[in-house]
Amino acid sequence: MATTVRSPICCAAASSAQRSRANRAAEQSGLWVPVAVAVAYGLSNLVKILVEEPRPCIRYPAVPTVSTCDFATDYSFPSNHVTIAVSAAIALCLVGRRIGVGALVVAALIAFSRVYLGAHYVHDVVAGAVLGAVVALAGLLLRTPLTALVVRMRSGR
Repeated sequence: MATTVRSPICCAAASSAQRSRANRAAEQSGLWVPVAVAVAYGLSNLVKILVEEPRPCIRYPAVPTVSTCDFATDYSFPSNHVTIAVSAAIALCLVGRRIGVGALVVAALIAFSRVYLGAHYVHDVVAGAVLGAVVALAGLLLRTPLTALVVRMRSGR
């Protein structure tokens, strides 16, 4: 009799423990999202400074574009917008598949719009996407050591 009472309780406790581990992993991954975006943005700006590629509207002023060339104050390669969008989207994929896929769709639309507006070349948005993805995926590799570091810092060791 005692076994039948304990079995559902043990199953519920085990299920709850699994969910809390999953929630903890999602929280840890969620902490990586703003860090990934910040790191990717910093690296993107560093590459811009090193490459110094002029925007298409600067290099080809006679070619009409959809919007004016208001964004001509910095360089074209890589696209910061796409770098940020893809790094956030990939990092969000680590948190949850559904939100990550939605963010990837938005990132693809941003990439298309940057070329469509004449702000970037295609290779600018591809490079931004690769950079953002690499930085965000680094979080997958670094999640366990970084989590251990945070736990040690919290415990004061």
